[in-house]
Amino acid sequence: MLKTASLLIGAVALTQGAPGQSPAQLQRIPARAPIHAGTFHAASGQFIPADPSQQSAMGANGDVYTNNYYAGVFLDINASSLVVDEGRIPSTTSPTSASPVSITGTQDSYRINNIQLGYATDSIGDGNARLTILPEYTSCSNPLGGSSPILDLIITGLPGTILAGAVTPYTFDVDMTGFEFCMPADGDGTYDDGIIDNFGFGLLMSADPGSQIGPLIGARPGPFAPTGDGTVFQNPGSTGSGLGTEDQWFELEFGTGSTNCYNEGGYDPVTNNPSFGSFWLVLGADLGFDCTGCAGGQDDGFEDNDTCGTATPLSLPSSNSGLVVTKADPDYYSFDIPAGSTVTASALFSHAQADVDIYLFTDDCTVAYDSGFSISDNETVSFTNCGATPVPAKLAVVVFSESAGDCSDYDLVITTEAVCSDDPLAGNDSCATAFNLSTGLSINLVVNRCAPSDYYRLNLIPGETIDLEMTLNPAEADLDLLLFRDDATCGDPGGLIAGSFNLGATESILYTNKSGQQQSYILVVDTFAFNSGVDCTGYVLDYAIGASTEVGSNFCSAVLNSSGFGAHMFGTGSNVVADNSLTLNAECLPNNSSGYFFVSQGTIFVPSVGSSSGNLCIGGGPVGRFLANVVNTGSGTTVSVLTDLTSFPQPTGSVAVLPGDTYNFQYWFRDIGSTSNFSDALAVTFQ
Repeated sequence: MLKTASLLIGAVALTQGAPGQSPAQLQRIPARAPIHAGTFHAASGQFIPADPSQQSAMGANGDVYTNNYYAGVFLDINASSLVVDEGRIPSTTSPTSASPVSITGTQDSYRINNIQLGYATDSIGDGNARLTILPEYTSCSNPLGGSSPILDLIITGLPGTILAGAVTPYTFDVDMTGFEFCMPADGDGTYDDGIIDNFGFGLLMSADPGSQIGPLIGARPGPFAPTGDGTVFQNPGSTGSGLGTEDQWFELEFGTGSTNCYNEGGYDPVTNNPSFGSFWLVLGADLGFDCTGCAGGQDDGFEDNDTCGTATPLSLPSSNSGLVVTKADPDYYSFDIPAGSTVTASALFSHAQADVDIYLFTDDCTVAYDSGFSISDNETVSFTNCGATPVPAKLAVVVFSESAGDCSDYDLVITTEAVCSDDPLAGNDSCATAFNLSTGLSINLVVNRCAPSDYYRLNLIPGETIDLEMTLNPAEADLDLLLFRDDATCGDPGGLIAGSFNLGATESILYTNKSGQQQSYILVVDTFAFNSGVDCTGYVLDYAIGASTEVGSNFCSAVLNSSGFGAHMFGTGSNVVADNSLTLNAECLPNNSSGYFFVSQGTIFVPSVGSSSGNLCIGGGPVGRFLANVVNTGSGTTVSVLTDLTSFPQPTGSVAVLPGDTYNFQYWFRDIGSTSNFSDALAVTFQ
């Protein structure tokens, strides 16, 4: 679409080679009715002359603007002037009144498919014209620098006079098939005050040098025609005078560069009174076509909200439909997020039309609170203001730069919801403010977007075991359990000693204090993610402390392995020979590591034995290997083997464990590459 400056550029191009230009002149036309000259086809650029029986394709049933009273006067502008007139097409918000005449329209935008112009000429050769239509125009103002045109059309092949030396008046149609365009009613789709609701149409015309050619003066004042008619609502039997047309037009003279405002141009052939100063124009429309949105090439009523600085202010909650966004024309909106509330904004659209993304920004659009850029229908963003005062924000709706489609229609729905209240333990939001958790069932606990984590303190004596289960609603949020020591490592990912990260309705931790001394721990209920539209969720904790089931005692330290920890051995089950239920366990191992346990009744200390990076702690006598029970950590960090006390491996064969025997155990395992390592050692005295 050409910018308004093209009016002047076109004027220069259209007048080249036309010497002897002189200012525009009003000219009387000898008694002769206009002849229908034919049709100019915009698609082909060809003018098809009419045969004697052909009539105009224009008809009152589809005309949305009619200014076609024949006054027998024309304005000669042959290569000398640009003239601009005005008119109005009514929208659905236009009032109905008798004086000045105003009519309510059926649409807020109309698809123009046919145009009729009138002109007169005494040129022997064909004439040319340039028609420019501006959607918004203030009467008799200079169009340069104003609104961009929605039509800028060069018309060639206009017939010259039918009688040399005489002036012939013509009407002709412009068939816009294939180049139909949507024209907003009342200038911008909404009636304002009847003054700034006009459209403008500019005309340049040229023909043989020294000849005359120009638009017909096409209206009459009040008592001669119903000023204000000229739509599909035209009064039956009356000749249109053009709704919103004023008794004046703008003129730019090319020779001097002067601009003028003219009115009361010619003379009425009956009364000899000054006639109404406007030009012949009829606009036909396809009244069955919906001009809204991308299909009609029309933007929405919030324009021009194309930048962060020109964002359209909205009051929340807000719901708007019929919005339009293009690659070249993003949409910005501004609003305040209330204190203690979550705002959720959804752009509802069809991805088949275009790939639309949305962003929720800080007020200066430099930091994104949230973004939505999927490749499916609709996008949603949200942000919670946990402060005590409203937070100004901007929302951007854009078409992705690599989208196949350039334009998308969309609806915008923005809602707010107050963040739900915290539970009675509110304030336990950090390691330092952890709440002492009692054993048993704790119900009605809550995390929300403003306080997404709860902290609890647990205390265990040596050998005691935490047995804890959390029940939650996975349809609202994904919660996890994390266990830290109550020291400087609390909250540090490197200090995590146990955790539960399921996706379902339960999380659980089973952990034993193997430190040999009383320990304090911090349990964290952490929100991994709230589901869309949810700002808080409840959960239940079931906490029990169990006595230790470990057997044996540890000795000899382990060297750190690639997991970052030293491998630790412990026994579970029973040290009673008759029970035959001793299980050997090793933890803090690397992933995907293979190894086996070995046993001896003696002890020894050999650091970095062989090619290993660990310490050999048992030996000094026969050493048996549980080679039949080689294990692998897989994706975990622990291994376990149930022993058979009736058949302990020894170099000379299997032996049975007897009450009173003491055996020492250690775990050997592969670490990174070809390196191996050892756990600490475990001594068990059997009964």
